Amino acid sequence: MPKGRKGKSKSLWECFEAFHKLDKKTGCWLWTGNLDNRGYGRLVVRGTRYAAHRLSYDLHIGTPKGYILHSCDNPRCVNPHHLYDGALHG
Repeated sequence: MPKGRKGKSKSLWECFEAFHKLDKKTGCWLWTGNLDNRGYGRLVVRGTRYAAHRLSYDLHIGTPKGYILHSCDNPRCVNPHHLYDGALHG
């Protein structure tokens, strides 16, 4: 479990924020943590596995209804402005 100051557990938000960096050229927030075999970010917090782009959508926009798609076509991107819910744009 990730630890914050004085040994306290970090929040899901803090864990997410620790693993991306801005690509100034594209505006993508590139995932710097673990990647799956297709290049999508993965994060494990307190034993729960998350897809980084789906977690980003959930944290910034709301609970997704369907697949989360990338307008930038970059599987490492977790910028919520580059993500959209496929169920809402079908």
